[in-house]
Amino acid sequence: MNRDQFLGMLSAAEASGSYRFGRQASVAWLAIFPGDLEVQLWQARFLLDEGKIGQTIPLLEALISRDPEFLAAAS
Repeated sequence: MNRDQFLGMLSAAEASGSYRFGRQASVAWLAIFPGDLEVQLWQARFLLDEGKIGQTIPLLEALISRDPEFLAAAS
């Protein structure tokens, strides 16, 4: 599976309410590609969708500190 297909799968997981699956898939992807900021953002979205705000905020703060111009993480 290439990255575009994987991002499409994450989008479908969110649209279908499969937050746990999306979060687990993003964790697996990040184990191989730890610097993928967009997937890290998806991970934060899934955590937020699951109501895990306490885990979401530090992840978003880390994303913004790594790349202050990554505007998607700031919104």
